[in-house]
Amino acid sequence: YPLRRQRQMCIRDRVSTQSTGGTELLEMSASRFLITGGQGLIGSWTIEYLCNVIKPQNIVVLDLEPNTQILNQVVSAEHLSKVEYFFGNIIDTKWVKETIEKVNPTHIIHLAALQIPTCKVNTVLGAQVNIIGLINIFEAAKEIKTKTGKAPKIVYASSAAVAGPASDYPKGPIKDNAHHIPQTHYGVFKVANEGNARVYWQDHAISSVGLRPMTVYGVGREIGLTSSPTKALKAAILQRPFKITFSGYTSFNYVLDAAATFVQCALSTKEGAFAFNCKCEVASVDQFFEAIKKEVPDAEKYVSLDPNAPTIPIAYDFDFSGLKDYLSPAEIPFTAIVDAVPLVAKHFRSLREKNLLHDKDLS
Repeated sequence: YPLRRQRQMCIRDRVSTQSTGGTELLEMSASRFLITGGQGLIGSWTIEYLCNVIKPQNIVVLDLEPNTQILNQVVSAEHLSKVEYFFGNIIDTKWVKETIEKVNPTHIIHLAALQIPTCKVNTVLGAQVNIIGLINIFEAAKEIKTKTGKAPKIVYASSAAVAGPASDYPKGPIKDNAHHIPQTHYGVFKVANEGNARVYWQDHAISSVGLRPMTVYGVGREIGLTSSPTKALKAAILQRPFKITFSGYTSFNYVLDAAATFVQCALSTKEGAFAFNCKCEVASVDQFFEAIKKEVPDAEKYVSLDPNAPTIPIAYDFDFSGLKDYLSPAEIPFTAIVDAVPLVAKHFRSLREKNLLHDKDLS
C-alpha cells in the first residue's frame, strides 16, 4: 500500500526528529508492549504500527483464545512472527497478574472489551469484561510497581459512548471534562473505567490515558454498533447486498490513526490520569456513503441506506484540545474520509485477490 507506507515513513521521520541524541529511539527499541484484545480491530493495527514505526523489543498479546481472522487481514506474516501470545480470561485476576508479571511490560495497551450490543444482551458479562478486566490490569501494574519501583504506562480504550445524545449538550464541541449521562450499559462501564483509573493514580500513582474513539472504520471492523460503514464498503467490493443500520451524524476515526494515537499516548512520559476525546471527522452516514460510491461507482446496486434507521444515541462533536496538549500535533495522525476510504478499498481488493476477504460479517 504505497500511500500507507509513505505516510508511515513520514511518521517514523517525525519520531526520529523528535529524539535527542538518539535517546528516545533507544528507549523505544527497548520497550515491551503488552496488548490485551490484541487480535481485534485496533489491536491488529496497533501491532502493525508498532512493527513499522516503533520497533519495540517485544510485543505480547493477551486474548481469550486464538483467533487470527483479523490479524491475518491486517498484519504481515513477518510482523506476526514477532508477536508472543498468552490466552486466558481477562476477568481472571490471578491469570492476568501472573501473566503480566511474567511479561513485565513497559507499556500496556488495554483493548479487551465487549461492545454495545453484547453489553446490552449480557450485561453481567459486559460489566465483568469491561470493568473488572481493566481493574485487573491496574492491579497487575500495581504489583509490578511494588516489586520494581515503576509501573508500566497504561493506555486503555474508553469510548465516545461515555457521552449521551447530542441533545444533552450545548452547541459546540464537547470538552473532555463535560458531564455525561450515557444511554448504554457500555457507556456507563466506560465512565466507571475512567473513574477507576483516576483513583489508581490518586492512590497508587499509576499513570494512564483513556482514549474515546467513536466510529472506527477500516479493514478488520466486523462487529459493533458502528461497524456498518466499513461493512458497506466491503459489501460493495464483494458485490453483496447490505443495508447500513444507522443514520445521521457520527465521528469517524480511521483505524490506523486510532492505533497510532494509542501508541503515541503510551510513549508519552507525562504522568497522571487522563481521559481524552479523539481527533475525528464529523460526517453523516450519507456523506460516508458518497465516499464509498466515488471509490466503487456501482455501490448503490448492493448497498442501501435505510431512511428510517435509528440514529446513534451518542453525541458526535467532540473537542480534542486535551489530546493536542498531551501530544504534539505531529503525534496525532489524521486521515480524512476522502483519503482513507480509497486506502481501505485497496486493502479489501488486495485481500479479495488472495482469497482472504470473507463476507461472514455481512449477513
